[in-house]
Amino acid sequence: MKKFVKWGLLGLAAALALSFLLSIFSSGGPARSLPDNFQVKERLIFKLKSAFDVEANGKDYGVVNERLVSLKRSFVFTDNSGATVATAYTALLSWGTQIDIVDGAGNSIGTIKEEVFSSMFKTWTTYKVLDARGNVVAYSHKSEILATDITLESTSGKVVAELHRGYFNWFGDSWTVTVKDRSVVDPRILPFIAAYKTQSDNDKDSSGGGSGSSGSKKK
Repeated sequence: MKKFVKWGLLGLAAALALSFLLSIFSSGGPARSLPDNFQVKERLIFKLKSAFDVEANGKDYGVVNERLVSLKRSFVFTDNSGATVATAYTALLSWGTQIDIVDGAGNSIGTIKEEVFSSMFKTWTTYKVLDARGNVVAYSHKSEILATDITLESTSGKVVAELHRGYFNWFGDSWTVTVKDRSVVDPRILPFIAAYKTQSDNDKDSSGGGSGSSGSKKK
């Protein structure tokens, strides 16, 4: 009888473990292992703060939620098991001055810093990406002719990641993210670039600084 109970309990434990693993893998797997191609989709319905779903091939890889703490705008990326993957934070109402990103244990993943350039005709910004040790590993190049394209290039000029947002976004911004070299830029940084860019554009729209056109982004 004792042996029967023992084997029954072991079988139940194995079944529960298998069920848990299947639920994880069927929903996309932990977001800490983001695939080379994924989407970051803005939520518009029933939201109090900004939120973005991270998906790939229709599978859930987690969500990026906005939090306002101590006059700083932060976004927290949790995977589909509810575990914190990473947190990014910057000064309130400031996209780009400096965004620091840490993992779930509080260890640095990287930093994004804004660089402002001016000429007689225009002022423009680029962003440099630093690794956890503070070394510059990539620079951004942005194009906003109709669609928005952000390309990250390594210091040697090699494309290491791309983010694309179409012009028409009737149901919230949708970004397509492509990772080309994860040894240069940690993929966990990329959902935050999409989230902060969308939030920056939304702030401009709400203050009258954007185009204000429904369903599109022209910043």
